[in-house]
Amino acid sequence: MTTKLDRNRIPPAGKMTPFNFPRFKRFFCDNGLKVLLVEHNVLPLVNFELCFKASPLTEKSAFEGLASITAALMSEGTVSKNSEQIANELERYGIEYFASSDWDSVHFSLTTLSKYINEAFSIFSDILQNPVFPEGEVERVKKERIADRQRTVDSLDKVVAEQFAKILYAPYRYAVPLRGNINSLNNIKREDIIAFYNKYFNFDDAVLLVTGDIEEQDVRQLVKRYFIKQADSFGRDIPPLSYNGGSSNNVHIVHKDGAQQTELRIGHIGIDRANPDHYTVLLLNQILGGYFLSRLNMNLRQDKGFTYGVASSFGFRKVTGPFTISAAVHSENTVQAIDEIVNEVRKITMETITDEELNNAKGYFGGVFPIVFETAEQILYGLANIEAYGLDDDYFRTFREKINKVSKEDILKAAQKYIYPENLIIVAGGDREILEKQYNSNYFVNVYDLYGNILQ
Repeated sequence: MTTKLDRNRIPPAGKMTPFNFPRFKRFFCDNGLKVLLVEHNVLPLVNFELCFKASPLTEKSAFEGLASITAALMSEGTVSKNSEQIANELERYGIEYFASSDWDSVHFSLTTLSKYINEAFSIFSDILQNPVFPEGEVERVKKERIADRQRTVDSLDKVVAEQFAKILYAPYRYAVPLRGNINSLNNIKREDIIAFYNKYFNFDDAVLLVTGDIEEQDVRQLVKRYFIKQADSFGRDIPPLSYNGGSSNNVHIVHKDGAQQTELRIGHIGIDRANPDHYTVLLLNQILGGYFLSRLNMNLRQDKGFTYGVASSFGFRKVTGPFTISAAVHSENTVQAIDEIVNEVRKITMETITDEELNNAKGYFGGVFPIVFETAEQILYGLANIEAYGLDDDYFRTFREKINKVSKEDILKAAQKYIYPENLIIVAGGDREILEKQYNSNYFVNVYDLYGNILQ
């Protein structure tokens, strides 16, 4: 006997995989540096990440990208070594080094075999404490980044995403790309980089994250031996965000001649990371557009066939991030797709979701959560979030429990509080001749070129 499989229904969620975010130690070294440590000796590897709260939000207007380029240049020469010598030493010991920045902090990560831990930490501390920012390297990296910015116009999705941020946030710092633009990069000089490093790359609110084959006493000894700088107090002048909102009757077209596909970015201001409704908003977004079974994807992909995929997201930052819906649709279906998106956004604020939607979203979070922290790098990322956003030490250990407490009524309240159907900013990138003829008198249309300039 065979059991008929109903392919129109999702199988019920199975038993959740046990998961425990690793316990970690939190302590201060003799020089005041804060450390979060996960001791894990399965492999002879150690991972370090030093996070500075050198936010791009502290950059002056017309110097955007300063935090990112400062971080990138720190390994291009120190008091005792040039960039080639640093690169050769990293290669000799098989050390992986990487510098990155986000809207809230700058990160320097290093992975090494346990037996080379002293050599690795010596190089690491030298890069972090003694960069000299050689003029030639500054100009080289600037040229590379400017060239990269010039190529942005070849990627319509990037152009549309940046235009959306510009319309949403101008004149706030978020309106300019994280790594700056051509004008701001041209403005940055070596002395600006040095001044930014001296002011913001301090150790008083930095944190060293460590995972792997190492014990607390070894970390303390490494810091004592190689980190000469003491923790210094300083102030960060992060400006507050003001927001006026948009209108769902306005459409901003980014014109690309001959484009057969439209890139869409639709949304408005979101919430900050400290919002007490964080868990509810996560589930709200999941049901609206956060995964394959979301309302937006079922509508635009499965039912209408307008797109291969559509997604919504909340950008969680210290200062309020965006709520964004992203999709690429056939140009002839642009307005129909926009109307369907706006209708789904409005609908989720007007009626309670179903039990099936809630259970599926909770099941997804519960199922994927354990694999999010399988590697040492993923654990470091979790620790960085705990420290950067002031989360409880057991945040990840209690995550699924708190997600499961969210009710359908909670989600409706959150949708009505944080989703604004009448204030959506709509940006569509494509051929204006194809797009403009689809709009009726209900829409007010602005048209821009690929560089953000208004077209007639």
